[in-house]
Amino acid sequence: MTISDSELDALLREHGAKRVSSSPGERTMLVANASKKVRASRPRRIWVGVTAAIATGMIAIPGTAFAIQQLSAQTGVIEDFSSPGGPAEKSDEDWTRLSVPGSEWLEGTATDFEIRIQQLTPVELPLPESTSWPEVTAEVSKRMTTLVSSAESEETNPSGVWLQDFTIEADYEQILWRAWVNEWIAAHADSDEQRMQSAVAAMRSSLTWPAFATDTGGDSDLLTITRRIWVDRVSEGDSHAAQALAEEEDLDTWDGVSRMDLIVSIDRQARAEAGK
Repeated sequence: MTISDSELDALLREHGAKRVSSSPGERTMLVANASKKVRASRPRRIWVGVTAAIATGMIAIPGTAFAIQQLSAQTGVIEDFSSPGGPAEKSDEDWTRLSVPGSEWLEGTATDFEIRIQQLTPVELPLPESTSWPEVTAEVSKRMTTLVSSAESEETNPSGVWLQDFTIEADYEQILWRAWVNEWIAAHADSDEQRMQSAVAAMRSSLTWPAFATDTGGDSDLLTITRRIWVDRVSEGDSHAAQALAEEEDLDTWDGVSRMDLIVSIDRQARAEAGK
């Protein structure tokens, strides 16, 4: 099954959640293709990449390592592509997915799944004063439980829904990135230079945030270059670039004026730098 961006947006709107995925030029995939021939005895897996390109998929059964289980949501299974025998091509009855090495698989239907989401709150990352960690955690929790419910409802004989810690970590970072873009736009409207500078510093630091900086293959380098270009433009006080970014990210602070030409121009610049 494939859940497209438009279907995900519709699902999130139905459950009252805000869109967090980026535009075609810069997306965080929250779900990807799962084999339609998954055996009923196996849990459904959801995995994350930084771009849609990562989700082209491969048939593989990676080697695994095991973590100490503290919650029932924690399976103790950690992907390890360096292990002997993994990745190895398997028949079409096996998982079709690409997961992130070193990230533990979680059972999304476990009663303490939301506790695990809370444990993964990245409190070490910068947070605008306009929001709070409980608010951010609640938004991530709503999005993740919505995705799990959707995946579970589409299985004829559901036996669980698995997703990795990395999926949740990436979602936290994307929400924080969007919050800092909003913060810069609000500070610019108030002519608050100090807040604008703080927002730019946080936006630039996002280039090294753990999930975003993880090389998941695909267009990871293009995403990094694209974000850097946006940050550079905003750091120069370019409010039009900030509004174009708000349009690109579908933020509430977007003024409604389309700047698609600028969005396309930045995308082309990034692709040229990335050699794509």
